[in-house]
Amino acid sequence: MTTSIDFATIISAAIVAFAVSALILLLSNLWASFSSRFKSRKGFRGRILFEAGEELRRQVRRRDALCYRHIIAMLVFSVCFLTILVLGRRDWWTELPVGIWMVLGAALVGAMVYYLREFLLMVRSRARLAYLRDANIALGHGLLHSTVKGNRVFHSIPVGGDIVDNVVIGANGVYAVNVIVPPKHSAKTVQLKKDKLFFEPGNDSVSLVEHHNKIKSLARELTPVVGHPVKVLSVIGVPGCQVITTGSDQHLVVNESNCVMLTGWRVPDAYLMSEEVQKIGEFLLWKCSRRKDRRRSKDRREEARQGDERRAGKKRRASKNSRMPLGGSLKAKGSS
Repeated sequence: MTTSIDFATIISAAIVAFAVSALILLLSNLWASFSSRFKSRKGFRGRILFEAGEELRRQVRRRDALCYRHIIAMLVFSVCFLTILVLGRRDWWTELPVGIWMVLGAALVGAMVYYLREFLLMVRSRARLAYLRDANIALGHGLLHSTVKGNRVFHSIPVGGDIVDNVVIGANGVYAVNVIVPPKHSAKTVQLKKDKLFFEPGNDSVSLVEHHNKIKSLARELTPVVGHPVKVLSVIGVPGCQVITTGSDQHLVVNESNCVMLTGWRVPDAYLMSEEVQKIGEFLLWKCSRRKDRRRSKDRREEARQGDERRAGKKRRASKNSRMPLGGSLKAKGSS
C-alpha cells in the first residue's frame, strides 16, 4: 500500500503542476495576442520601409517569444512539481485503485513526451528561420553596392499573396531578386539546369516554379504603373554557395559576394526611361511602407484605375458614335 501511495503522490503532483503550467502558458499567449492589438497610433510607420528579410525577422521574433513562454511554462512545472512533491500532502485520493493511477501516469507521460517533441520541432524550425533571415540580410546588404550606379533597391515587396525578397530598378530595367537557400547546410555549390537549382554535395534540387509566379505577379502590378508591359528580369540569390552556372536566358544566379554584377545583365526589352524608373520607384516605395492604411490606399488606387478605364471606355464609344451619323443617315434614307 505504501508503494501505491508514493506513486499516487508523484502522479498527483505532476498533474497539478502540469495544470498550473498549462494555465500560465494559456494566459501568456492570450496576453501576447491581446497586447499586439494595442499599438501606438502615433509614430513614424509611414516613414519606415521594409528591411531585407522583413517577414522572416517577424517570424523569428514571434518564434522567440513563443519559445520563451514555453520555457517559462516548463520552469513553472518543475517548481510546482518539486514543491508539491516535497511539501504537499501524502494522501492524494488514496482510495483510487492502482490501475487508475497507472492509466493517469501513462497519459501524463505521453502528454509530456508529445509536448517535448513539439517544443524541439519548434526550436529546429526557429533555427531554420534564423538561417533564412541571415541569408536574406546578407544578400540585401550586398545589393546595396548597386546603388552606387544610380540604381534603387527595395526589400520585402508584397506582391499578391507572396513576397519578392528584393527588387533593383534602374535604367537597365527591373531586377527581381529572390533568395533560395539549399535544403541542407552542407551544400557548397549550386548549378542552374533548366528550371531547377541543383546543390552539391547532397544532390538536392529546388524548383523555381514559385519564383516564376512571383515574377509574373510583379510584372502584372508594374504594368499599369508605366502604362505598358514591363519585363522583369529574374535573379536568384543563393547566399553561402559557390555559383557554378551563373545563369541562362531566363535567370541569373548570384550569391552575396557577386550580386552587384546583376545590373550588368542587360536586355533591350527591359530598358526603362527615367520617368518610368521614377514612377516604379514611387510605387515600390508605397508598397514597402509600413503604414496601416496601405491596404486602403491600394483600394483607392484600384478604384481610381477602374474609374479611368470606365472613362476611357466611354470616350472610345463616344468617338465611335461620332463616326456613325453619316452611315446611319444613309441607312435611314434608304429605309424610308
